[in-house]
Amino acid sequence: MCLLLALSILFIMDYERLQKTNDLVDATRTGKRIMDYKAFTGTLSGILFSAILCSVTWIYFFYCVSFKGLWNVSVASTLVAEKRYSGWFYPFVTFFKMTQIQYLILTLTVYLGIILLIALATIAIQFLLGNSYFSFAILILLNMALFLGAYYSNVTFMNVILRLLNPTNLYITSGAWFMENDITLSFAGNEFWIIGVTGVWMIWCVKIARNFKLYDRNVSSIHKNIKKDRCTKNEFH
Repeated sequence: MCLLLALSILFIMDYERLQKTNDLVDATRTGKRIMDYKAFTGTLSGILFSAILCSVTWIYFFYCVSFKGLWNVSVASTLVAEKRYSGWFYPFVTFFKMTQIQYLILTLTVYLGIILLIALATIAIQFLLGNSYFSFAILILLNMALFLGAYYSNVTFMNVILRLLNPTNLYITSGAWFMENDITLSFAGNEFWIIGVTGVWMIWCVKIARNFKLYDRNVSSIHKNIKKDRCTKNEFH
């Protein structure tokens, strides 16, 4: 889902460069800010693609695994316990009491948060580099680096801060959200803390990259106008 989202954003934001129409678009005030609309549109289309993919897979899952009569059963019930290698059944003990339907809604909310974080990272990188091929490569490398950082863990206050700034921890703990599953992140609401804290610095990165892009376009436009004026004067003389 995240891959579809990133590709949809990169495709629509890099369309002018691929078609070599940047100069025509940058000639107007609206054109200089068209990337803002493209980023928003790409995010919406990516969410739509992700929703379609998620719907198909989940519909098939619930068709094969019937939850009839279990939606209002507590997640921490032996009816939905997990049988492990020792033969014992282990219930999913959550930080607070919730039913199956409540757990499903919260899970979808976290999914949406992860998708939006990927969208912000993609937009920031594309604003900064302006090339979808390079942006996609950097996005993959960034995810790999964050994954490696997420697997490094020690029980210190600084490690808690670093893990809250690393959204890939949500991938690693995706099988046990809203329950005690990690030594460092064993507190209620850690999923939303990760999304919130990461979202703040992602928005900050997008704003910086966007301002840099607007400044770069303005400078380029000024240089092009000066060059045209010089050419015009030389022709006149």
